[in-house]
Amino acid sequence: MKNLSKTFGSIVLMALLIFSAVSCDTAPSTDNSNQPSTGNNQPSTGDKPPTTAITLAAGTWADGSLSFGEEQWFTFTASASTQYIHFKPDTLSRVNVQLYHKSNDTILPVGDQAQLYGISRYISKTVINGQTYYIKATPLLSSGAYKIAFTSSSLPPVTALTLNAWVSGSIKNLEGEDWFGFIATAETQYIHFNEGTISYGVNYQLYDNTLTQVGGLNYLSSSSLSSLTIGQQYYIRVTPYYTNVGMYEIGFTTTSSPPPISGGLPTTGITQLTVDTWADGEIIQDGEQWFSFTATAATQYIRFEPGTATSVYIRLYDNNGSAVGSRTSMGNGIISGTYYSSRSVTIGQKYYIRVIPDSTSAGTYTITVSLSASSFEIPDTGITVITAGIWADGNISTAGGGQWFSFTPTVAYNYLFYRTETLGSMYIQIYNADGSINTRYPVSRDSSWIGTTYTIGQTYYIRVWPTSSIGTGTFKIGFNSSSVTPQSQ
Repeated sequence: MKNLSKTFGSIVLMALLIFSAVSCDTAPSTDNSNQPSTGNNQPSTGDKPPTTAITLAAGTWADGSLSFGEEQWFTFTASASTQYIHFKPDTLSRVNVQLYHKSNDTILPVGDQAQLYGISRYISKTVINGQTYYIKATPLLSSGAYKIAFTSSSLPPVTALTLNAWVSGSIKNLEGEDWFGFIATAETQYIHFNEGTISYGVNYQLYDNTLTQVGGLNYLSSSSLSSLTIGQQYYIRVTPYYTNVGMYEIGFTTTSSPPPISGGLPTTGITQLTVDTWADGEIIQDGEQWFSFTATAATQYIRFEPGTATSVYIRLYDNNGSAVGSRTSMGNGIISGTYYSSRSVTIGQKYYIRVIPDSTSAGTYTITVSLSASSFEIPDTGITVITAGIWADGNISTAGGGQWFSFTPTVAYNYLFYRTETLGSMYIQIYNADGSINTRYPVSRDSSWIGTTYTIGQTYYIRVWPTSSIGTGTFKIGFNSSSVTPQSQ
């Protein structure tokens, strides 16, 4: 029995020694607990301030970025007895914040942790003016970028507008918002919106200097006006319109004309256009391309023909950098889109065209200025004549290239046949003899036909090009007076 007791005692002692050894190996060091900006450590009363905190300036947004399970630290010096911590969502929609007060060489929590998101974008804290404070931010079940700031009021950081100048804005989250401020210089002011990566405009609400709403929520796509009090401070709150988020510009003026282009017109990289002569263009996503021309008539038509870039936005500027008309979507649907836009101009004056892709389209295209809205430049050579009932072979060997065909119907109703073969999906566009567009089709099926009524004896022209900017390969095209598939030559 004594031997059994000794054995049991030895086992207990050994277990205690093992437990003690494991505990010593896994316990965090005091130094690591004082570096909370890169890990999951939770500071408590008496901890030292973090050494990697980002310093905040009053009324200025600071960029933040958090991965799930991490934390980020900021610091500021209180400039009032009550301070407001503001949050602006980006790819991160929600964040937890905890305020700490620096006391000697330690930090002490101030109140409870708060969650900031959507309609609850700020919290207020009573503080000691002139003292140093720290903010710990942690994500809520997600990761991403965000912005954070502190102010002395519930109004978040405000970007000042200058008369006749554009100011950049950015809303990257459907719960996001931007604030701008200006002092009225006239009873009637015009608020202008310039699209960047936002396609269809934004919502905005006007406030007076007491933050009382002036009128209701407005949709801003180009310009709006309000009757104001000269010399009074006003604020504009911008929020997304439906699902539109991205970059944009906003400005205010005393006339209906928007401010001139930010940074002025480009001085290099501009392609000179000649009336009714098509120029090749190629644009990358988020890029831009510039063209210029000298007006030869009071009304000029800017015309666009898609290549692998099926839709773009164009905006016209005069030689002072002022916009002429609004931004226009060109293409915007291979079948039913808009392919020209007219502008009233001054004969002999130089104008500039800025082309940017829409959110999904980039690649090649052609552009020109014209005295009319119709006609495409049909090439003089390189056109393959199609015989009724016989396949014509096509081969696009250059990425982004195209190929031309022609046919002359002998009956009113004809069937256009195609086989995509190795080219894959492609566009087919039919032109009348004068170069005006007859019909256009996007084609993705391997083989099919399209029935259409034509004018007997008139020559029609077919342009074929790939839907992809890197597309190459073989295909077949033909026509017949019946739905009988054409035969090979």
